[in-house]
Amino acid sequence: LEKTAQAFREVIREGDYAARMGGDEFVMLIPGALPDVIRERSGQLNELVSEVGRQVCHADFLRLSVGAAYYPKDGNDAEELLATADARMYEVKSQRHGDGGTVENMINLARAVAECSVPKSQVSDDAGSSS
Repeated sequence: LEKTAQAFREVIREGDYAARMGGDEFVMLIPGALPDVIRERSGQLNELVSEVGRQVCHADFLRLSVGAAYYPKDGNDAEELLATADARMYEVKSQRHGDGGTVENMINLARAVAECSVPKSQVSDDAGSSS
């Protein structure tokens, strides 16, 4: 999470806001941004998060799924805008993952999380000890 937060800091500009909503979901507020800017920032963040996955978890399949919403076209308050962005994010996830490879992706993710969750020194120390 720390490295992901650093990736957000690298991409946001003065006046932008980024916050973790919970779990692995983040929200960014980018005042006045046009769709091209959102696509560019999303691409930059995707590359940075992918690099974090490779560095920390030795996993080359971590990617962002982004859903954008624009005020006032997509909603008049934060709740409406977040709901629209969330729905669009799930559309992206669905298109990316489709029906194929889901089980394999989940297995890869579980392995990567397990590898990231336990420090390597702990794995090697615990594996050879008997209590």
